[in-house]
Amino acid sequence: MWRPAVIVIGAGAAGLTAARALSRSGVAVQILEARQRIGGRIHTLNDPLSPVPVELGAEFIHGKPPEIFDEVASGRLAVLEVEAEAHWAAEEQAQDSDGDPLAALMPALEAAPEQSFAEFIEHAGVSADARSWVTRYVEGFNAARAERISVQGLVRMEKAADAIEGHRSFRLSRGYGALTEWLWTGMDHALVRMRFGAAVERVTWRRGRVEVQSSAGNFEAPRAVVTVPLGVLKAGAVAFDPFPKVLGDALAGIEMGHAIRMVLRFRRPVWEDRAEFSNLGFLFSKDCWMPTWWTTLPVRSPVITGWMAGRRAEEREDCEPSHWLAEALSTLGRLLGTSAAELAGELEGWRTHNWRDDPFARGAYSYPRAGGLEARRRLGEPIEETLYFAGEATNSDGHEGTVHGAIATGTRAARQILQAG
Repeated sequence: MWRPAVIVIGAGAAGLTAARALSRSGVAVQILEARQRIGGRIHTLNDPLSPVPVELGAEFIHGKPPEIFDEVASGRLAVLEVEAEAHWAAEEQAQDSDGDPLAALMPALEAAPEQSFAEFIEHAGVSADARSWVTRYVEGFNAARAERISVQGLVRMEKAADAIEGHRSFRLSRGYGALTEWLWTGMDHALVRMRFGAAVERVTWRRGRVEVQSSAGNFEAPRAVVTVPLGVLKAGAVAFDPFPKVLGDALAGIEMGHAIRMVLRFRRPVWEDRAEFSNLGFLFSKDCWMPTWWTTLPVRSPVITGWMAGRRAEEREDCEPSHWLAEALSTLGRLLGTSAAELAGELEGWRTHNWRDDPFARGAYSYPRAGGLEARRRLGEPIEETLYFAGEATNSDGHEGTVHGAIATGTRAARQILQAG
């Protein structure tokens, strides 16, 4: 009879990493995954009609984190650095396309007492235009709300990014899905069992024993690694009996950010009709709908992605993706100096995924709430050597909201279990 020593809840980057490390050390692992695929918020589609992988979740490798580049080297995964031009719409003034808008504010940010970014920037002594721009940057990049995100959390994230050359960006040539496939392949499959379609509903536990109730049945083990996304935990979709106090503190101190993205595939790269966009990488504007766009350079293709995050995505009342296309084409048409109708005539296909309403994600990625700086660290500590929380929301090293941050927590959880014996 199969008797796992550890149940891993979730087959995203953190769960796969934890299961791989444990199985390689001789530990029997049962993975429970609510979806019918691995990857979690990494969701790569290999559309035969698209010349490039379609990313509906994570896409960029930010900097050169060893958690990913070590896997890239061992798995011989092809990586391309994103080197392309960034452009701002005509009304965007005085923004340095080569710089981080927060860089000039870092000394003031570091010296500031803990507070929300909105409170900080209101008294930062910068112009209204600069205040508006940097606020939109913080909200868009971190999928956050300025009145909630922690100033000292931002400082921690900026320093962590600087340490791994965070100003550089990369893509996996075969898509992020190639990384999760590599993590899955690297397990000792004699010691791992996977159950798809197993949405966890309740975790009942006491020291040395965990009982998990799921839509695919009940499972037991001495320990469990919980990698469920923060948005799902905040929604109360998984009941814990008893409810860990540290989890309650974390839910109050960490926020789940929201983002909307659309991937459009045209017959040809329509933006190249304008000479100044022949090497377009990123296009930024003040538009309320899809203010950010990026192409697939250095690979030339007729695919472009629209992005909207933070307040704008969170407050979007219409959550039906089929209604989003017309607005996206309208925004892109204005930025390219053409009409939505002309773009629609060139459009061959489009894809999107509403992560906010996805019951197994309930959002894009996490960010630190003002006053909640210690929540991640405490959530990452073992609970009576029985429950272990992992996933990007538990990363306390400044790499929250990233794939490499999630991988690091999977490694940490496995190490904690192995050290406990």
